[in-house]
Amino acid sequence: MVNKMANTTLKTWIVKVESNPNFCGEGAGGAQFAQGEAKITSERLANWFKEHKGYKVTEENAEPKTIDKMTVAELKAYAKEKGIDLGEAKTKEEILAKVAAE
Repeated sequence: MVNKMANTTLKTWIVKVESNPNFCGEGAGGAQFAQGEAKITSERLANWFKEHKGYKVTEENAEPKTIDKMTVAELKAYAKEKGIDLGEAKTKEEILAKVAAE
């Protein structure tokens, strides 16, 4: 089941608050900022920040992470972005099974 998804990757963007480099808190779309920076996985949200003044958005150039290497938090973000209902899935294995079923 995991091999079926091995080529799926998660893009990430870094959003920086230009006017307040020490900002810590929640921004638009639930982005969690620490020291003026947030790492997000939603392209739609990245585009929102690009369209609004005061933010610098860059796509992370790190090696793309295959879905079987993602953390539970990354898998949940991936499922949310793709509209995959995880139901009661909590563990990595349960979440991977739900994603594979889509």
